[in-house]
Amino acid sequence: VPVFGTWDDHDYGKDNADNTYEFRAESQKEFLDFLGEAEDSPRRSREGVYETHTLEKGRIRLILLDVRYHRTPYSADDKGDFLGEEQWAWLGKTLRESTAEINLIGGGIQFLAPRTSILGLDVAESWTRFPQARQRLLETVLNSGARAPLLMSGDVHFAEISEGVCSKALMSDV
Repeated sequence: VPVFGTWDDHDYGKDNADNTYEFRAESQKEFLDFLGEAEDSPRRSREGVYETHTLEKGRIRLILLDVRYHRTPYSADDKGDFLGEEQWAWLGKTLRESTAEINLIGGGIQFLAPRTSILGLDVAESWTRFPQARQRLLETVLNSGARAPLLMSGDVHFAEISEGVCSKALMSDV
């Protein structure tokens, strides 16, 4: 049974780490070694562990994002990025070229979670920390023509299903 994965902060190296983490290249190598990634894999020659897989005879496209390697530090103005331009271009191309019936897009942090929790606390890590990047992600997905996009996220230590109504579609994050 194949295992596919992307990382989050503790796989990457330290809590809530970003692109200033000094051992990110070493962490990438260790992570890929742990997953048994082939030595000639494109993931070993680029900055970041993002990847895509086609499953179930082409019916499902699994797209895994890397929200650590290029993530800019959080700032008061909420401007920043998670992916870096190379990964943005790759994501757009991957989605536009997908012929799958279902496109699963996974990442280490929540895509659709609100900025504050139900307890009124600031959410430490989610795409809402960088609203422009989040908007870019949603537009990239919705404008790509990819069928049945479903967002899958991690990091939080509980289960949740979030929905966001966009002008073109209903987006779900599990």
